[in-house]
Amino acid sequence: MHRSRVGVVLIDHPRPRSEATQRFWEAAVGVPAADPSKTYGSLGWLDGVEFAFQHLEEGAPRVHLDVESDDVAAEVARLVGLGASVRVDHGEYAELADPDGLVFCVVPVQTGPARFRAGAVGRSGPGEDGVDWWAWQRSWDRQQEAFLPDREERLAALFDAVEATAGTEPRVLDLAGGTGSITIRLLERFAGASAVLVDADPALLRIAEHTIGRNDRVRIARADLRDPGWVEALPDSAGPFDAVLTATALHWFTRARIVGLYGELAGLLRPGGLFGNADHMPDPGLPALSARLADLAERRREQAYRDGVAETWPGWWQRARESAELGDAVAERDLIFGDPDPDRWKPTHDRQLEALRDAGFGEVGLVWRGGSDAAFVAVRPD
Repeated sequence: MHRSRVGVVLIDHPRPRSEATQRFWEAAVGVPAADPSKTYGSLGWLDGVEFAFQHLEEGAPRVHLDVESDDVAAEVARLVGLGASVRVDHGEYAELADPDGLVFCVVPVQTGPARFRAGAVGRSGPGEDGVDWWAWQRSWDRQQEAFLPDREERLAALFDAVEATAGTEPRVLDLAGGTGSITIRLLERFAGASAVLVDADPALLRIAEHTIGRNDRVRIARADLRDPGWVEALPDSAGPFDAVLTATALHWFTRARIVGLYGELAGLLRPGGLFGNADHMPDPGLPALSARLADLAERRREQAYRDGVAETWPGWWQRARESAELGDAVAERDLIFGDPDPDRWKPTHDRQLEALRDAGFGEVGLVWRGGSDAAFVAVRPD
């Protein structure tokens, strides 16, 4: 399965009159003037789609679309099957015409990985199940963003720490990785990265297997972190890792299990490797303010639900439960997890850092904070 979407809408005009026309459109939409000697000039964005001006060396004025895809050849074949025709195959990209002759292009991803990820639609090929698994991936992301509006910032802070200690080809364990939200962003940032994703949730793992699981830099393992024997489920020769990363997952566990898990993770890291976790962990010096910040975040989230711009946690799971492709996996999940443990540990960040030191980590500290959430890193001594 590949993905595609309309990434850019271009207004094309031939030179030499195109320079004056570009100035018109820049003034019309209210963007700064761009260098007319360049082929393209941005006219702004709307819901992740770029509007741009393009100078032509010849031809007539027109508007055309750029369809961006993570597999240009597969997308061209799909569109030809729908009735398009190929006018010019440039190798990296192709110029097509729709059944009535309107020109458009199929290009590699050019609006950036985050925008593409947010809007691209999965396209099934012959022999595939026809399920848009990337749509499930996107909907999980959007549901999570209601809880974590600063999600990208916290993960970027962890990735910075990984790059500082391991460079741009890290081997990473995505702990309690779910659908692979961390792994997706890791591979987008580091072209040489590889990841092992481990989780116990059969529904989220099914989404991961049908999306990032198709990437040869990713391996997926199913294991329950509540069981100290979970490490045995990791693929052979998976470690040692340069980093273990997790986010908003370990707050479901008891203190005793987290302390034990920290020791297990230290044994999976190479000397100098790091463990990073972004989760709920209030500042011990700001107990009253942390509570107010958490209340503010909840009010904003509830408003997003009322406005219909975000899907609720129960709503997402109910939709998955009713779907043909995930219903059985959700039923299995219900049996595995049941009700949350009433003794789950939700400490302030100082208690987290203390537990990390007790587990044998050397340097420990925060690399990000937002309200009552924070991200820490802990480095295994050399």
